[in-house]
Amino acid sequence: QTDFLLSFDTGSIGHDAVVGFEFVRETNERFLLNNPTVPQTDLFAPDPFDGVSGALTRTGARNYSGSFSTSIYAFDTAEITNWLELTGGVRWDRFDLDYTSTNALGATTFLNRVDELASGRAAIVLKPAENGSVYFGYGTSFNPVGEGLALSDSPTATTSILVDPEENRSYEIGTKWDLLDERLTLTAALFRTDKTNARTIDPTDPDAVVVLEGEQRVQGFELGIAGDITPWWHVFGGYVHLDSEILSSNNPDEVGNEMPFTPNNSFNFWTQIDLPGGFFVGGGPQFIDD
Repeated sequence: QTDFLLSFDTGSIGHDAVVGFEFVRETNERFLLNNPTVPQTDLFAPDPFDGVSGALTRTGARNYSGSFSTSIYAFDTAEITNWLELTGGVRWDRFDLDYTSTNALGATTFLNRVDELASGRAAIVLKPAENGSVYFGYGTSFNPVGEGLALSDSPTATTSILVDPEENRSYEIGTKWDLLDERLTLTAALFRTDKTNARTIDPTDPDAVVVLEGEQRVQGFELGIAGDITPWWHVFGGYVHLDSEILSSNNPDEVGNEMPFTPNNSFNFWTQIDLPGGFFVGGGPQFIDD
């Protein structure tokens, strides 16, 4: 990854710009395993001494994937006045994925998919005081079907090579304040992300294929604290509330449900006290909801 940082003026407006590019190469090789017989056990009181019938060995089948990502981007922050800033930019990505699947008999299937898409962001920042700011931001992003380094030639698979990327729109409004002579920073934000064309399939239709006709939403708020209460007492922490919902799906049983991996509440806090001789002691809780 290479970034060029540019500072310049156009009349009375100051600019801080970032122009850059990146190249990412990622490979993954997975060997498939057999399925030994696993005994049933009590989920809440499992017996660790239950025996497994059969050895866990490789079947001879394997999957290999290699992705190459190319990105170029440009972003600019313009200081219109000492209380107003505008930020905007665009990014272009090309995601090229090769996927090779070899079965236990040595037969090989090769798949390739290339996705190219532009995304962007824009924001306005107001500074009502020297130690505080309020902002509103908007951005777009996308999820290619092969982002998990897997592809399938089946039209009913969620990794189907026939499916275009999912696209997202994000909105955020927030504020940041520096207190105690700028030693301590407090932040707060409200946000919403909409996936406008989520992958979906009708499980009751044997001929159904994956299509981009779903809609999903995650929204919530975030609070943060970071800095020094005193020169020797440091604190870092945050709280996030997530409200997720599947708004539209070809599977009617999904509509109205929460999305996976979106806990309603999560919290972490760390406090640290400096001791003589370069030592410190610290600790704190971390919580993730259901």
